[in-house]
Order: sequence, then structure tokens, then C-alpha cells
Amino acid sequence: SVYRITQSLLDETAARVALIASSFWYEIVYFAHTPLPDALATYTLFGALACMLQRPSRLAVLSFGALAGLTLALRYQLAPPVLVACAIAAFRWHWKSLLAMAASILVILLSGALDAYTWGVWFSSIVTNLELNFFRDVASGFSKSPPHYYLVVLILTSIAVRQGCGAHAF
Repeated sequence: SVYRITQSLLDETAARVALIASSFWYEIVYFAHTPLPDALATYTLFGALACMLQRPSRLAVLSFGALAGLTLALRYQLAPPVLVACAIAAFRWHWKSLLAMAASILVILLSGALDAYTWGVWFSSIVTNLELNFFRDVASGFSKSPPHYYLVVLILTSIAVRQGCGAHAF
């Protein structure tokens, strides 16, 4: 996805550099063995973006819609960037974006059906997440860090500096 996006925005040389840089980025390698929903949703989001930048063939439009829907199914918190991508696709593709929307809705409904089949509740992970965070306030117990903590950790980990924490801290 990084290669295709960079290739369509810049040129072949930049695309190759982006491919190599993203393939060996330490944070990607560090978490590669654990398929977390965050990472999987990010992959599908970038796949959707790569499809959106292609010529609007039937395959590209359907792939964009399916990958956008899968992104939301895996991580509904990525709705803002998915909605921006959908708005751009609608602007670029006009009526063809309806096909993408249909594919997206189908994938979202299938993911809800899978939850209903396996867990007994449609969209179980989303319902559980909302219940725990809004009605049981579980998230408040995870951290009492100062407001600047996230920014400091983001900067330190992005320059490959590790703090003296356990391996699971990052």
C-alpha cells in the first residue's frame, strides 16, 4: 500500500524508498508477530487508500469499499479517516462511489453477522467496547499519566529510544 500510494503521488524512486523504509521500520517489525486489530485495521485502511488512488475500475472501487468496511469492522475508531477517504472517493468517482458504499456496507453487515454467530450479539466487540468505556468507565483506570505523557512517549519511541519499562509497555 505504501508503495502504490507513493507511486501515484510522487514517482517510482520515492515509492521504492517508501517501500523499503516502511518494510524495516522498527515499530512494524516489533509488533509484526502479533496481529493486533489496530495493525490489521491500519493495513486495510492503507489498502483502501491505495485502491482509491488507482484508476476507478470496477475492481478498484469494490476493493476500496470492501477494505474501508473491513477497516471499520476491525477498528470502528478509525471512522474519521475512513469517512474522509469515502468523501474523497465520492468526489473523484461520482456515481461509482455507490458501488464502493454497497461493498462497504456488505462487509460491515457480514462482520456483524459473524459476531452474532460466534458471540450471540450483533457487532459484539463494538457493543462491549462502548459499554465498558461509557457505562462502566473502565478506561479511567488504565492511566493517571499527565497530559503530555503520550506526546513524550510518541517522540521517544519514534526515534527508537526505549524507556526502562517492561517489554509490554509499548
